[in-house]
Formats: sequence, C-alpha cells, structure tokens
Amino acid sequence: MPSFDIRPTPKRVVSRTVTKASAPMGEMRAPVRTKPLTRRESNRPQTAKSVKPLRTRRKDRRRKSFYLILVAFLILLAGAVVLLWQPFLRVQQVAVQGPGSDVLPQFIQTQLQGTEFVVIPRNSIFFLPTQSIRTEVLQNYPNIEAVSLSASGLTTLSVSTIGRARAFWWCGTIRTETPTSCFETDPQGKIFKVVDPALIASSTSEFIVYSEVSSTTSTGDVVLGASVTGAKYIPELLRFAKTLKSLGANVTSVQLRGDEADLYTVYGTRITYVLGREQQAATLAATAFPSLTLSNNSLLYVDLRFDSKIFFKKRESEVVGGKSPIR
Repeated sequence: MPSFDIRPTPKRVVSRTVTKASAPMGEMRAPVRTKPLTRRESNRPQTAKSVKPLRTRRKDRRRKSFYLILVAFLILLAGAVVLLWQPFLRVQQVAVQGPGSDVLPQFIQTQLQGTEFVVIPRNSIFFLPTQSIRTEVLQNYPNIEAVSLSASGLTTLSVSTIGRARAFWWCGTIRTETPTSCFETDPQGKIFKVVDPALIASSTSEFIVYSEVSSTTSTGDVVLGASVTGAKYIPELLRFAKTLKSLGANVTSVQLRGDEADLYTVYGTRITYVLGREQQAATLAATAFPSLTLSNNSLLYVDLRFDSKIFFKKRESEVVGGKSPIR
C-alpha cells in the first residue's frame, strides 16, 4: 500500500527548440512581420485567393469593352447591308427630262447594275454613283451638255439634261462648194451630231467651218465629241462674222489655217484676217468696207491682216492695192 504522506516527484520538462528543418509540417510557424501594415494593406480584405493588380484588372476591363463594341458594330453593319439590299431602298425607275429621254433610262439602269465595295448595290438610293453616271452620259451622248441627277423618293432617280446649242456646221478640213458630210457644232467647237445629208443639200443659211479636228478614227472619220482645231477662237470668230454681215459682207463659211482664217461671203469673196485680232480687223472693215462693193462677186479677196492698211483684189483686173483711211 502506498504511503500518502510522501509527495510525488514532478516530471522534468525538457525544452527543445523546433527548427524549420526538424519541425513537423503542421507545426511550422509563419514568419514574424516586423514592419507595420500600411493603411491600404490594413483595409484590403484578407482572402485566401490571390488578388490581381489594379493595372491588370483595368486592362482586362478595356479588352472586354473592346470586344463588346466590336461585336455590336459587326451586328449593326450586317443589319445595314441587309437593309440596303431591300427593294424599297433601291432605284426601280429612272425618269429623264430633256434630250435623250428616249434612250437614257435604259442606259442609266445598265450603269446601276453591280455593286460598290463588293457588298453595296450600285442602285442603292443612298449610295448612287452620280459622278460616274454623269461622266458616262456625257461621253456616250455628245449632244448633251449638262446632266443633273437626284433621288426622287426611295425608288426613283430623276435625271435632267440640257442639250448643246448649235452654232455652226463643221463640214470637213478643206472647203468645197458643195459639202456632202457635215456635223452640228456648239459655240465652243465641240462636234455633237451628224447633219442629215438632205438638209445639207437644201440649206443655204447655215454658217460652215472647215478645219482640222482633235480626234478621228483609223479610217479618217470624225469622232462625235471631238473639238474643232482653234476652238478657243470660235466664239470671237462668230461675232466677227456678224459684224461683217452688218457691214454688207454676208459671210457663210470660214476656212481655218493655223493662226489665220479665210472667211467667204455668199458671192465667194475671201476675207482674210489673223485669229485673235478680231477687234483690229473689225475696225479696218468698218473704215474700208463702205467704199468697197461686197454685194456682188466683183471682189476676189480682201486682206485685213495688217494694222493700218487693207489690200483687196478685183476679179476683172489684176492687183489693186490701197491704204485704208486709218493712219
């Protein structure tokens, strides 16, 4: 039987230091933080999951926004293309007022076939190629001087044209007494229409110009839309011819030769002057013509190429020259 008056000897506790290498996995201690927490770190929620840096999170948000905007744009673009191909937004009728109203509707409808930028129909009322259509019309129809195109409603294209004004006939490069082939020409010298041969034979009032032209075919035929050589002088030449008519010289045709022009009256008298000097020639003619007989075929030619003198020749004599009263 044990004795209860003897105190038991306490067990000796042996302290040992647990190192990182020898400590069991469950007994490893976290490193002691000696630096105090900042205010941002103290307010940051402590979670087990790692938090991405603010810069990375912003970059991810921008990328997601870009993709959303791109998808929305592609959807809107596809919807717009589908809408443009709907019949109620495409030209179904071409209404033309003016010269060419009988042939231009079909011609313009042909120009509206096909697509622009692969996906846009050329006859879309919102993307009409008006500039290219205008160019094609003017190139293929020389008798039309100006073209205006505008949308009328959602399915109609309105076209208004202005024809060229006829100023004279161009009947070849060399003057003949009886021309057989002539073309109508505007005041700027552009050839735009063939004259009916029957009209050539019967007409006696048309002013005729003989000159080289800017364009001919390989067979020598004139090209509609070509310009008469020296076209820049044509408007002043026509005014000069009217001035001579008021002075008694009824000019009916002119032969252009380089920088000079030979005008022929109804009686065959030739009046020569230098192109671009119509004012000087008109002054000479106003001074000298009252003393000359231009109402018959008595004069062979009159020379107005000089500043202060005029030369002329009568048919029944050889050369008769004289100075005009201009000093």
